[in-house]
Amino acid sequence: MLNLPGGRTGFIVSGMTRDFDIPAPIATTAEEAHDLIVILWAEVRRLTEENGALRQERDTLLQEVTAFRVRLERLEEKLRADSTNSSLPPSSDGLKGKEGNKRKRGPSGRKRGAQPGHAGRRRELVPTEQVDDVVPCRPDPACECGGQVVDVQLEERRQQFELPKIKPHVTEFQLYPFTGVGREQSRAARLTPTGDE
Repeated sequence: MLNLPGGRTGFIVSGMTRDFDIPAPIATTAEEAHDLIVILWAEVRRLTEENGALRQERDTLLQEVTAFRVRLERLEEKLRADSTNSSLPPSSDGLKGKEGNKRKRGPSGRKRGAQPGHAGRRRELVPTEQVDDVVPCRPDPACECGGQVVDVQLEERRQQFELPKIKPHVTEFQLYPFTGVGREQSRAARLTPTGDE
């Protein structure tokens, strides 16, 4: 029996309801204090075990949340993918692709193509000495006006690169059977890399 504040008395039993609105019990004897310590120690052990289990469950849930976030990001990235920002063909865009491909900004006022000051990129010309064929494109000796054409100088060089046609390399192996001088039996020819027996 313990003395409770307000002149009340009562027993502390294991598994009592945790009502922290009422004041703590007061032990008047050493035996009551001992009982209270045993009960509170058991409650501390129970709460420590419960706390450990809850921490473990929390860690598991945090790992699951992290995995779900990664998965969600991947799925959202797939939803945003279309032919303009991935290797998907335009036919995979569907109706959303037609709307998405429309220009969202107004015209910029600039012409199409490379802008002034842009460093052009083109294939470098091969020196004339290294080209396979040279085709001089000279004007006719007479102008359309009837006068003679004079002062003809090379103004520009242009080159056309073509891949040669691929022709298969065919090797024929001819096999000759033979009969040795000391034998009556003929021997079959053998296929060798050089074709020699």
